[in-house]
Amino acid sequence: MIRGLISEFAAPHLIAFSWYQHTYGVATNLKVELLERGDQVFVVLTHSHLDPEFMAAVAAGWHTNLRS
Repeated sequence: MIRGLISEFAAPHLIAFSWYQHTYGVATNLKVELLERGDQVFVVLTHSHLDPEFMAAVAAGWHTNLRS
């Protein structure tokens, strides 16, 4: 189960929230920004406050889910 609280919200360009991963007992923060550059939109995902041991596990997941 994953739970969290929204800490920033500026539709449609930004959402940030805490992310508590119950299975692993890990609390992190996630921020997703949409940046317009001309006729393109870039997704910037920042996953912070990661324990080094948990970082490798989530990095592979984000890479898989966000590839173009």
